Amino acid sequence: AMTEPARNMTQSAGTEALTYILANLHGDVKDIEGSLVISRDGLTMAAHGLSFDIDSAGAVCTELYGQGGALANELQRGQVHEVLLRTEHGYVLVVPAGEELYLALLARADANLGLLFLEIHRTAEAVAATLTRKG
Repeated sequence: AMTEPARNMTQSAGTEALTYILANLHGDVKDIEGSLVISRDGLTMAAHGLSFDIDSAGAVCTELYGQGGALANELQRGQVHEVLLRTEHGYVLVVPAGEELYLALLARADANLGLLFLEIHRTAEAVAATLTRKG
């Protein structure tokens, strides 16, 4: 009977840590307009700067990464490091964050891509580190 509340407390503490990481990222990199941390099964764990349906967005980001992996496999291009989508209004980047999560960023059209790649991978490592404590 004790395990359920304990698990929820751990989960909310984890979510708080993820939200803090995303807020810091937005403070550091002005070109980033939105960010999401998503579980491998498409559930949004944390988000920052987004005004639309984050659950639906998270699920589609997971799907996008999966499709990128399928394409890379089909073309024998090896492991996917990131999926990059360039749109009319800017960029969407999705990267793995450890074994269990993805990190997705929305960035402005005039963003410095080199800096974005650097920051998304640095942040993905921080995100992965918050969930490495197995309970």
